[in-house]
Amino acid sequence: MKNKILILFCLLSSLASAQIVVTNGTVLSIQSNSIFYDNGNFTNNGTVVNNGNLSISGAWTNTGTYQAGTGQMTFNGTGTQVINHDAQSISKLVISGGGEKLFTADISIEQELSLQQGILATNNQSKIILDQQATVVGGSDSSYVQAVVYNTGTGMKLFPVGINSHYTPVTLTDVTGSTPVVGVQVFEPNPNSTFDKSLVAVSPLRYWQITALSGSFDGSPVTLPLIGEDFSQSIENAVVGQAAGASDPFQSLGVSSVNGDFQSGSITSNDPVTLAWVAVATVESPNRDILVYNAVTPNGDGKHDFLKMVNIEYYPNNQVTIVNRYGQTVFEMDAYNNVDRFFSGEANTGGLKTLTNGTYFYVIDKRNGDKKISGFFILTR
Repeated sequence: MKNKILILFCLLSSLASAQIVVTNGTVLSIQSNSIFYDNGNFTNNGTVVNNGNLSISGAWTNTGTYQAGTGQMTFNGTGTQVINHDAQSISKLVISGGGEKLFTADISIEQELSLQQGILATNNQSKIILDQQATVVGGSDSSYVQAVVYNTGTGMKLFPVGINSHYTPVTLTDVTGSTPVVGVQVFEPNPNSTFDKSLVAVSPLRYWQITALSGSFDGSPVTLPLIGEDFSQSIENAVVGQAAGASDPFQSLGVSSVNGDFQSGSITSNDPVTLAWVAVATVESPNRDILVYNAVTPNGDGKHDFLKMVNIEYYPNNQVTIVNRYGQTVFEMDAYNNVDRFFSGEANTGGLKTLTNGTYFYVIDKRNGDKKISGFFILTR
């Protein structure tokens, strides 16, 4: 009959030892609400069943069976801590204590990865694999994964990667495909400085490599961090660039949103990224002058049906005012956008009514400190 060690400690209790060995044929069972604490090295040649909290400050060597259960596994060593989990699963993994946690075999995380203090790194291309339901908690310049992180499934996926004391997380905002397992790893510096005519510069600081472990990955918009990017001065020109590899030119994936600035912020691509390198890049300064078409013919033929204002979308806080030839305000609107907020020949002040043909005058306040824009247009039905 196999020997069995049953640990029944209360939540605040602990068991400390310089060296723990679970021998072949022995079962160590950590029950719910119990903590098994080892302040030295731990070797498992038998079976460990974890429904509580297994906390280790020394080396962990698992050549036996680890049954993840619902338990938490905490690595809290202060120096270099070697982790050989033998490519088995962990329900909840906590990285704390500081230092480097050097994992030498793949680790699959079922429920949660908590990055509190310490770098989870590898020297042999081992992988961190987050299951479909796994979440990431924490992450900072003092706690990240310096290796490839794989995420399983579709939808929004966070990759808590970092390098050289920089936390550089990547988010794939909408992963699509058939049972994809997609990975991200960050590298510094970026050795590929080539780009096509859609770009004017690519950051030499870092790049992220996106790969697939299994399944099919159809792409996703990507959010990259902006950290100390000094290659360009104008955040308004920033986009995400994609290259197929080290010898292929970067191409623009556009930009859908930017937060912060080049020193501290983030940028999200407009187009989806596929399996490639991605980096922060810039384009030529866009022409953002507002051009107003001076004819409105709202007859439903699809031509000049409303007062079109080219580039108005760059000024989302705008206010547009239209007056008749007597100086009376007949239309006023905030956030004019040519999509669902526009002028099509109907007054919206003083009671909604259809305006007569004639000449009208507009004033555009971009509400950014610039001078107001004014002009006229002709309304013809």
